[in-house]
Amino acid sequence: MKIVHVIVGAGNLDYFLNAIESVRSHKAGDIVAQYNWVDERDHTTFEKYARLIEERVARLDSRPNRQGLRTGSLYEANNFALDLVRQEYDWVSFMQADMQLMWWDEKILSAAERIIGREKWDGNEISFYTQLPVLGKSLSPYEKWHRNPRTESFSTLGFVDVCLVPLFDKLNQDFRFDGTERSMSDDAANKLSPLHWHPFPYVSPIPFPLTVRDNRRSPGNCENLGIRPILKVSNGINVDFSQAELHPISMEDTIVPNGWISAYPYWPSDTQGIDWIQKRLRFATSRSLSPFAVIDKNGKISPIEIRRFRPGVLAILRSMLAFFSREMILGLKKMK
Repeated sequence: MKIVHVIVGAGNLDYFLNAIESVRSHKAGDIVAQYNWVDERDHTTFEKYARLIEERVARLDSRPNRQGLRTGSLYEANNFALDLVRQEYDWVSFMQADMQLMWWDEKILSAAERIIGREKWDGNEISFYTQLPVLGKSLSPYEKWHRNPRTESFSTLGFVDVCLVPLFDKLNQDFRFDGTERSMSDDAANKLSPLHWHPFPYVSPIPFPLTVRDNRRSPGNCENLGIRPILKVSNGINVDFSQAELHPISMEDTIVPNGWISAYPYWPSDTQGIDWIQKRLRFATSRSLSPFAVIDKNGKISPIEIRRFRPGVLAILRSMLAFFSREMILGLKKMK
């Protein structure tokens, strides 16, 4: 079985290179890289390093990033790559540049193939969610999934855009990225298309990623094209592919930052507003941790060092104040 990883970046060449190098370091298959530059400065920087990037991938393309859409030109890039690889590869894995491949084994493909063989459905679309569960999003990440006794996997109906997609045996021949992740998932659910959480999820999101939304961007300097992955597997964690699956598993308990201090737990979301602090407080309470705890590259938990971390103490205090103020107001309204 032959696999290609489609990696799409926008506005941050450092992340783009990190995702590419994470796949190369595991010898996990070919790479088709797509870069959506966000302005002329970003385009110039990309062009400066394009030839060196081309040496690391099977194919590199670029385009201007569309403004006004949450995902920019992500789906356009995915579809362009899909057209390139559909006839040559048996599997395509879609990643984004604020993610990293953490491990790889041939059993990743054979396990997915086994599930396809056991699945019973009338259509030809099926996909696999490949990201590690993130407790910072939900303390019960499996609650919207059911345990399928026939395939012995967590499954549902729908679609996610961080995924492994089979292309053999006429599977997913008409599949395209269109609309939004939500609309695609709803459409797939209406078609009764199975979505399985891969037994060996292998992609981890970067904590607090520098995202690109229209003109908001973070330029990468790419001074070191030998950049190594910026996440690593936590000490003492054994990724055992002799097991039937890695579940239950979580990003927070398995992956640590490699070279910086991060909030604990960390998750791929903005730190504006109060939703993130509510999840942080809930998680800290469940683990008897301080909301001001951080985790370092060795997995050690300690108090935040004010000068070493963003969003840091002030952002946490600000969000906590807004959260408790909202809860107090809601409580007073209920009392009236």
